[in-house]
Amino acid sequence: MHTPTCPFCHAALDRTTSACPSCRQELPAAPPAGKCRSGWLVGLALAAVMAATTAVLVRGFLNERRYWLE
Repeated sequence: MHTPTCPFCHAALDRTTSACPSCRQELPAAPPAGKCRSGWLVGLALAAVMAATTAVLVRGFLNERRYWLE
């Protein structure tokens, strides 16, 4: 398991400390665990799939429509 270290003096830290016991620097707050930061990437991929599907369906509809008008 990974032991956290101080970003300033690189001393080993306990996971519950808010300040380094060696250099007495206030530690930055850790991001919440388990939070997905790539949600926008998943949304973008989903939007691309939806746009491609719509384009294929519209193209097929327009090709069929050509036969209806003949």
